[in-house]
Amino acid sequence: MTGNTTQIVIDLVDLPSASGTQRDTIRRRLRKMGPALAAFAAGAILGALGYARLSVWCVLLPTALLVAIGIPAWRRGQASAAS
Repeated sequence: MTGNTTQIVIDLVDLPSASGTQRDTIRRRLRKMGPALAAFAAGAILGALGYARLSVWCVLLPTALLVAIGIPAWRRGQASAAS
């Protein structure tokens, strides 16, 4: 995420002085990377709010979801390895 954030800041600084073709390229790149940065920021904010409200208990739901997804995947891997 550090690379994406750095590139977004560079693009935002370069945008006002860029030529027409460069502006199009910068805008395309910003449209591509912007949603990922916004989702990351939203997740960080929600994680901080969850921790502020629930302390360490806020980790329980994501852990349960990972276990619920991971066990069936692990069993499929074990079954295919035995074949």
